[in-house]
Amino acid sequence: MCKSIMITGHRPNKLPGGYNLESPKNKLLEDTLYKILCKAQPTSIITGMALGVDQIYLKAAIRYKEIDPRVNIIAAVPCRDQATGAGWPDASVKLYNDLLSKCNTVKVLSEKYTSSCMKERNQWMVDHCTSAIAIYDGTSGGTQNAINLLRAAKKTVLIIHPQSGKTTVVKGETK
Repeated sequence: MCKSIMITGHRPNKLPGGYNLESPKNKLLEDTLYKILCKAQPTSIITGMALGVDQIYLKAAIRYKEIDPRVNIIAAVPCRDQATGAGWPDASVKLYNDLLSKCNTVKVLSEKYTSSCMKERNQWMVDHCTSAIAIYDGTSGGTQNAINLLRAAKKTVLIIHPQSGKTTVVKGETK
């Protein structure tokens, strides 16, 4: 059976390691995500390419691809100018482009930023996954919205609190 796992999660300001993806706390999160992928053995891995959790997950996915080169890494990009139009620092744009180049599939949902492109990206990821991982601290925002979409679609979600590491599984029925 095809197993496709998406990620949703917070931007760097809500992560224990902040903006430094190489910080020990963010590396620990990457290692946790890598172990989850190794256990789940997905055929597809979907990331939304945002700063923070999405990119940490992609780094774990690239590591996983080394042991299973058949896995399809999918970047669901909300808009073509996601990195350049958002005013990201040069180092973040460079990392984004480097990570994007390692994806097998790039799905661009809008040519330009719109007020709805992030929601459309989230809906596309929900529609194309069988389950999800959420790095979520309980606060309102895009991560909560993605979790609500996943619940409505009856997808199973593994929720990991970014600070405590506590996990919760919300069961859904795989379509």
